[in-house]
Amino acid sequence: MRVALAEDDHDLRQALADTLRDAGIDVVEAASGNQLLAIVRTTQVALVVTDLMMPGLRGDDVLRLFRSAGDRTPYLIITAAPTWIVDALADEDRVTVLRKPFTVDAILAAVTRALASDQQ
Repeated sequence: MRVALAEDDHDLRQALADTLRDAGIDVVEAASGNQLLAIVRTTQVALVVTDLMMPGLRGDDVLRLFRSAGDRTPYLIITAAPTWIVDALADEDRVTVLRKPFTVDAILAAVTRALASDQQ
């Protein structure tokens, strides 16, 4: 399983990538929404894990671009954004929202659920 991971905070991105790799997941990293967009356009991924608030394109901008093109890849959005933004995202099909701060167990469980639901 390949996962695209976008997070502009370098240290958090590295910690998340290491955690996912330790769980046996292939991770392609992006430091911005623009990099994420390029990855998702050129690489087949089973899941996109993305921060919401990033410079340039945000995680939900990339989500909207691909949904409008008919892409159904599941998204796990990690964010500390206000509740009203999170609530709107949680209503999207095949989108899971995980609030920051979260634990290692919480991110692994959310990724595992999203990947499992995509296999059904």
